[in-house]
Amino acid sequence: MLTGGKDIGMGLRDRLRRPAGEPVAVDFEQLVERDAQVSGWNNPQSGELLPGFDAPDGCSVLDIGCGTVPHSAFFADRPVAITLADVLPEAVSESAGRVTAAGELATVQQLVTDADPLPLPDHSIDRVIATEVLEHVADPRAFMAELVRVGKPGARYLISVPDWRSEELQRPFAAPEHFQEPNHIRVFGPGEFEALLVDAGLTIEHVQFDGFFHSLWWFFFWIGAQPQIAPPWHPVIESWMQTWQLLLDTDRGAELKVALDRALPKSQVVVARKPE
Repeated sequence: MLTGGKDIGMGLRDRLRRPAGEPVAVDFEQLVERDAQVSGWNNPQSGELLPGFDAPDGCSVLDIGCGTVPHSAFFADRPVAITLADVLPEAVSESAGRVTAAGELATVQQLVTDADPLPLPDHSIDRVIATEVLEHVADPRAFMAELVRVGKPGARYLISVPDWRSEELQRPFAAPEHFQEPNHIRVFGPGEFEALLVDAGLTIEHVQFDGFFHSLWWFFFWIGAQPQIAPPWHPVIESWMQTWQLLLDTDRGAELKVALDRALPKSQVVVARKPE
């Protein structure tokens, strides 16, 4: 029995053996985009940023907490009105440049605000994007009340927060300031995020868990004491990106990615609707 197990193991190694070669070159931004597309983000065929979240011609899009890489840039090549909002003026300005570079049909408004309150009229927005924002907010209920206030009846919302599992696993390894203002001052436990949205008056239509790749990437970022989110990468980060790219290249890599995303997601993502 022991001999048979050894023979099976040797045969498996023979089947998996590959000729030695040069390391796989990895472009971080391209890998992140590919990973996102496997999860259903940025679908040019359906015109949806995420399943159930589109932006028809003529609609208004609020990207609140846009940071420097706005999701709303996906809609830049269609005639919509995009409002980029953030507490940091430099982030809003950089986001505006990215949207303009992504397409010429959208109009762009820049808004520097802490959303307390939002300087926008009631019932004025068709689509609201708030990704990885609520964990920074001192009063999530008041913040959500403002997002719901400015949404038109039937408005759709795309909202995400860091998943509690990856946040708690990071805690012993992350820099202390990662869980201090103005960073992640709140971790939403099981069920808390969905309850917050429902209590605000929204109807949840789609939930997904994303980002196993990013969960491990951040663990390696802290362990390797990577000085910045830019190359040159620490070898453990470089190796992890190469591994993930090779995984996605396999026949069932996308299938495994989805399973791993559910097991240890970086983010929980919701598409919700404001009732008519």
